Amino acid sequence: MFSLFSSLISPHAYLESEVIEMYIRDISAALEKHSTKKYSRRSLRNITSLTIHHSGTEGGSAQSFASYHVNRLGWPGIGYHYVISHDGTIVKTNSADTVSYHAGQANRFSIGICLTGDFTSGKPGYSQWTALKELCRKLSSDFSISDNRILGHREQPGAATICPGFDVAVLRQQLGESLFFRIGKGDRGAGVIRLQKKLMAAGINPGQIDGIFGPLTETALKKFQSSAGIIPDGVYVSTTNEALRAARRTLREQIPMQRGYDVLIVQQTTHVKQDGIFGPQTAASVKGYQRSRRLTPDGIVGSKTWIYIINGWR
Repeated sequence: MFSLFSSLISPHAYLESEVIEMYIRDISAALEKHSTKKYSRRSLRNITSLTIHHSGTEGGSAQSFASYHVNRLGWPGIGYHYVISHDGTIVKTNSADTVSYHAGQANRFSIGICLTGDFTSGKPGYSQWTALKELCRKLSSDFSISDNRILGHREQPGAATICPGFDVAVLRQQLGESLFFRIGKGDRGAGVIRLQKKLMAAGINPGQIDGIFGPLTETALKKFQSSAGIIPDGVYVSTTNEALRAARRTLREQIPMQRGYDVLIVQQTTHVKQDGIFGPQTAASVKGYQRSRRLTPDGIVGSKTWIYIINGWR
């Protein structure tokens, strides 16, 4: 269901500005590097800008980009600090203090973020775009970077390129709006799907996971808000989002076996018998799900696995 909504929405049509949950995997140590050349380092205080790139290729990965930068361009390592794939997966590819090669004169003061894809004619999909916004929000907070210092490669001083293809002004505008998300009755889309999954993860049944904020979802949300000591107005805002996250429990195979709607959403996501009981079959299906997403395959639904389940990442 998530992929259906994702395919229908372009960055220029995003109406919701809900904060999704983000997981960043650090693969910097495993990427190919030059045998003799090394990037220089900088003080973190010198980081004042984010530079947005696209790879200019339909496919590719951090590993293939690193190989190209090292073996074809002769660089010390991959040029980017982060790479975001089409499905919204974020990998860290350089430490923030690395002065890598990605934006000419801006290398010394900016962090490079690359979106896999060629956006000279198309646009990033929903998952990739939303991941970009969340990563920019995190880095902006970490390094006190204002929205007007989040620039496309072509906007940086001395740049002669069309990269990243799309207008980064749209990103800056949405980042300014996204602190005030609000989802309520009548809304539809991927944000509602995530809310419905979060309610199930908190042990409350919102009805069908269909991306439609109808009476059942409103009733479920009010029920949760009451239990969490929040005014039960049936409106999903940041306060309720934080309470939903805190209400999640870790799921694992144990005696007595765990039961509930949180187990059921895990079973729905991992395609195993849906009985709401976390037994051996569910644990095995969780391990397979984790393995396919390069998470530790321990069969335990902890914070990282919950992020993937709720965000619908493949």
